[in-house]
Amino acid sequence: MESPLPRGLDPKETPKHVMVPMYARIRRVAVEERMAKLAAYGETELPYNSMEIKDPSVGFISSGVSYLYTREVFPQYSFLKLGMVWPLPRKMIAEFFKTVKKVVGVEELDPFLETEIRAMGYRVWHGKDLIPAIGELSPVIIEQSLKKAVEGRRYQAPKMRIRPEDLPKRPPNLCAGCSHRPLFYALKKLGLFVFGDIGCYALAVAPPLSAMHASTCMGAGVGGAYGAGKALGKEGLGKICAVLGDSTFLHGGIGPLMDAVYNKGYSTTIILDNRITAMTGQQEHPGTGYTIQGEPASTVDFEQLARAVGVQRVRKVDPYRVKETMEVIREEVSRDEASVIITENSPCMLVRRAKPLEKFKNPSYGVDTDKCRGCKVCLEINCPAISWQEGEGQTKDSHKRKGTVFINKDQCVGCEVCVQICKSDAIVANS
Repeated sequence: MESPLPRGLDPKETPKHVMVPMYARIRRVAVEERMAKLAAYGETELPYNSMEIKDPSVGFISSGVSYLYTREVFPQYSFLKLGMVWPLPRKMIAEFFKTVKKVVGVEELDPFLETEIRAMGYRVWHGKDLIPAIGELSPVIIEQSLKKAVEGRRYQAPKMRIRPEDLPKRPPNLCAGCSHRPLFYALKKLGLFVFGDIGCYALAVAPPLSAMHASTCMGAGVGGAYGAGKALGKEGLGKICAVLGDSTFLHGGIGPLMDAVYNKGYSTTIILDNRITAMTGQQEHPGTGYTIQGEPASTVDFEQLARAVGVQRVRKVDPYRVKETMEVIREEVSRDEASVIITENSPCMLVRRAKPLEKFKNPSYGVDTDKCRGCKVCLEINCPAISWQEGEGQTKDSHKRKGTVFINKDQCVGCEVCVQICKSDAIVANS
């Protein structure tokens, strides 16, 4: 059956969809007309712009969660709640200033509302002079900031049953068994300057791994490493590399990699292929073999893609083989040409269909306290399954120590990274 839709685009619609300069000038008029209509809608019809007049001695102008927090702290005062913050409802703002005596602007981060309202000629009594411009707001922060100015009384903190500093510390960390961990351990041991990118592997910046040194925006790591090589010349050989995940590479890494090859750079780009968009919720991407609906799909071949943009040297490593991975990285970062290293056989621990645990020969490991010397080398990988236990003692061969490590059997997945770096063969498979 033939579609009822017309073929092609109606020529009359061309100026609306093709933004060459002569049409852009025409569309600018339409944009201004539309903004004027939107402003009128915000003044009269939009229910989410509203005035709540109570005590008129103080009025708050706010939006979003900042409005909710402020209303929770000062429910007795008047409010102008802005559900749409641009274009601002000028007439409503004017009416609010006529109704209340003093106006306070409450918003997170930069003073957008405060600046625009001041530009209209109105006097904002307080805003960012009292409310912090850094970090998220909360009812407590708003009360601490405004209590004295609004009510003339100092803020008094309520009694806390548990102090925040006494709560268990839960710093973010890579999952137990994550394939990124041995890769960044290798980079740290090689002493490389690592240009990172956007993804859960950015957690490698934290001690004790401390193996990421620059990360600004998606795809910038590849360009950063290439640029550093151009700036350093031959002195940079063997000292720098770029690291990014598979989904990040597809989103923003192909272009800068192509530039590195085209402009004869020597940077090494390491693609962490864990077959998923891990950090933001395990979404599919063109390299996973599935659509976002979970249907089977074609899979991008990263090696072929790298070669297609001109990379001659493409190598694959199993990051769980620490020594071999270090050797490959050492060789490639020392070459005077662009190269790519792809991690393989290293799916994200959370991707059940990939069955990541089946690649490990033992389900978990423990510590032989007769051999553990308390050297803490295994703690350098920052595995959440490994912890330190204080206590004077000695090994079976009479080596004194100040403690031993402990491996939580419930968290350990048997990746064997700690086994490979233990110098005293103290980490053994659980029976």
